This record gives sequence, C-alpha cells and structure tokens, in this order.
Amino acid sequence: MKAEVDANAELVREARQQKYKSVAGARQVAATTTAATMSFEGGTHGQRTKRSETRSEEAEEGQEEIVFRLETERLYIRPWTPEDRPAFTALTYDSEVMKYVHGGRPYSEAEVDEWFSRHERQMRELDVCMGAMIEKSSGRLVGIAGTQPLGTTGDLEIGWWLAREVWGRGYATEAGGAAMRHVLETLQRPRVVAIIDPPNEASKRVVARLGLEYKKTVTGAELGHRRPEIVVDYFVRER
Repeated sequence: MKAEVDANAELVREARQQKYKSVAGARQVAATTTAATMSFEGGTHGQRTKRSETRSEEAEEGQEEIVFRLETERLYIRPWTPEDRPAFTALTYDSEVMKYVHGGRPYSEAEVDEWFSRHERQMRELDVCMGAMIEKSSGRLVGIAGTQPLGTTGDLEIGWWLAREVWGRGYATEAGGAAMRHVLETLQRPRVVAIIDPPNEASKRVVARLGLEYKKTVTGAELGHRRPEIVVDYFVRER
C-alpha cells in the first residue's frame, strides 16, 4: 500500500509540473498536438482551459492547465457526473461487456461507489480518469475510456470498454488513440501502457493498431494493482 501511495504521489508531482505552463507555451503545444490529432481520425485531446478559482489556487496569474477531456470525430470522453451512475451501472449488468473486466459479473453497489470515488480522486489529483464515453450523434453514454495510474508502476495505462450495441464501429481504436495521445503528447509521458486479459483478442487487435507492443504476462501483484489476483498481458508504446 505504501508503495502505491508513493507511486501515485510521484504522478501527482509530475501532473502538477505539466499543468501550469505559460499561455504561450500551452498554445504552442496545443497547436502541435491538434495537428497530430487531425492525422488520426480527427479530434482534440487534453484540452487546456481556465478552471474555477477554487481549482486554480496553485496556478500563477496568466497560466493555463490541462483539463481531462478527450474528443474525436464521433466521441467525446469526459469526467463522470452523479447523473451517469444509472447508465454506468446498467452497462456493468451486460455479462458480455464485463467478460474481461469483471469475470462477466455486474458491479455491486459498493463497487460502483468505489469506481466513482476512485476516478473523482484521480481527476482531483492527476486530471486523468477512465471517463464516460459519449457518442456525439446520439448523446448516449456508450462506454468507458481514458487513462489512469497502473498500480505502483508509475505509468499511466489506457483502457476502454464499450456497450455491446456499438461493437464493431471502431470506437475502441478511436477512443484508445485519443487516450494514448493524451498520455504521450499532452502529458509528455515517456511511454503509455495497457493491460489486457490474455483471452481478449479484440482488445489485443486494438493495441496493435495503436502501436503498443506486447512485453510480458504479469500478475496484478507484480504491478502493485488493486486486484493482485489478476493475470494480464502487458503492452507498451514508447514516446
């Protein structure tokens, strides 16, 4: 537990260093990353904006910070709100969606509580989360995607899960690509990682399209993961 706290504390420090940049520097990075994004299915990622005064106490006057919001041609991914809870809970009750997420089982109310509190904490400390995936054409919550700390590794992982009715549309690649660019380009992390249940061939095809390479098969205990019993394939892409 102490190792996980230390690793996340280091991520917090690095996130704060990235948050508070001069306006000129932020605009230059935004222009570069927007150009890169347009070459991959369109959209923006890691948008920079002014926050309310209560969230900007550490920022100096005339500075901007990174706010987590990913956008592609067909999707946007944003932090969770309390109003999302019914749709999120319903998503977990599809055994096919949860097959490689939770052994095909739905989340309990306590697990839903933990999900929302964990991602609220990660937004507050790191400005990242596995966020709500919204389909632009319908305005519906159709899945989950984004980035979060991976155990005690000090790395940020990307991930996704989608409602069954939108499978086969390329949304996983689209959302995963936006999350990957947020980690590598906006946050300037040296690498991005993903962990996948070994039988999940569909997600392995997605990470291959995104340029991540298989490195090893590991346990959650080796990663310092909150679920030490899991066994996953570990994929990496360097910046």
